[in-house]
Amino acid sequence: GFVKFNLPNEHAVYLHDTPMRKLFANTDRAYSHGCVRVENPFSLAAMVLNNPKYAEDALKSYIGRDERVIKLDEPLPVHLAYFTVITGEDGQLRRLGDIYGSGSAS
Repeated sequence: GFVKFNLPNEHAVYLHDTPMRKLFANTDRAYSHGCVRVENPFSLAAMVLNNPKYAEDALKSYIGRDERVIKLDEPLPVHLAYFTVITGEDGQLRRLGDIYGSGSAS
């Protein structure tokens, strides 16, 4: 991919783009080993950076150049949650697949 969002954490989990864009069309997308694929990374980066200098088109212009690290002025908390049960739009509980075998849906 072209974009990687480093997140300071003890599990080495980060957000990233993917060259395998077709995976976003799949219902089951558990292809990574803990990292999270981002479907629209340039849009997310532009939103997070919130700086006209780093608008989406400007970020895309870096493709094919040397690697570049852009640091945030202020830390941005990121919370990732793993749910095996959710409330559906109809208000009913729905069990989801437990790809990590946490057993929390039992």
